[in-house]
Amino acid sequence: MLVRRRGGSYNLHTTFICDIRAVVSATRRTTRIPRFMKSKFSNNELRTQTPNPNYQGLWCWECQAHTAYHSHSKTRQVCSNDGPSRLTTYTTFTCEFCQKKMYTPQAVDPIVFKRPAERGCLWIYWICATIALPIFCWFLVASPIANLALILAIFLPTAATVIGLPWLIIRWSTKKYAIWKSWAVERGWKEPKRKKRLKMEFRQF
Repeated sequence: MLVRRRGGSYNLHTTFICDIRAVVSATRRTTRIPRFMKSKFSNNELRTQTPNPNYQGLWCWECQAHTAYHSHSKTRQVCSNDGPSRLTTYTTFTCEFCQKKMYTPQAVDPIVFKRPAERGCLWIYWICATIALPIFCWFLVASPIANLALILAIFLPTAATVIGLPWLIIRWSTKKYAIWKSWAVERGWKEPKRKKRLKMEFRQF
C-alpha cells in the first residue's frame, strides 16, 4: 500500500512503518497461553512472641533473643499448558531490631540429620559423590592435555568441596544450636531427649 502526498509523491517509508505496526498489533492480539507465568505478591507483617526460651520459636542470633519479627511472604503463580495453575509461597522472617534473618533452634539442631528425610538426602548425596568423583577423575586422566599437576589442581579442590560440604553444614548447625542452647539453659530450659526431638514436627508459622 502506498500513501500519496499532496504534491503527488509516494511516502514509502511511512507505508512500511504502518505495515509493521499492523503486524505487531495483530500478533499481540493473538491468544497465547504461557508455559510459566510468575506473579509475586509481598506481605510484610509484624508479629510478637514470648521472650522465654522456645525450641520451636524464632530466634535472632544477632540479638540473641526471641524478638518480635517481620514476616515476608512471596507467592509465585505458575501456569502450565498441561494443567491448572498453582501457587507456591515462600516465607522469610527478619528481626524487628537488626533486620537479620531469623529461624528456629529446631531448624539448626543437628538431630534433624537423623530424621528419615534428611538421612535419605545424605545417603543420596554420598552415593552420587562416590560415583561422580571417580568418573570425573577418569575424564581428567583421559583428556589430551592431562598432566599430573593439572589433574591435582582440578580434582583435589573439587573433591574437597564435595566431601567437606556436608561436614561444614553439620558443623555450622552444631555451632548455631550450641549458642541458643547455652542461652536457653541459663534461663531454665531443659533439653528434651533425642527421641522426643526427633518426633517433633517443624512448626508452621
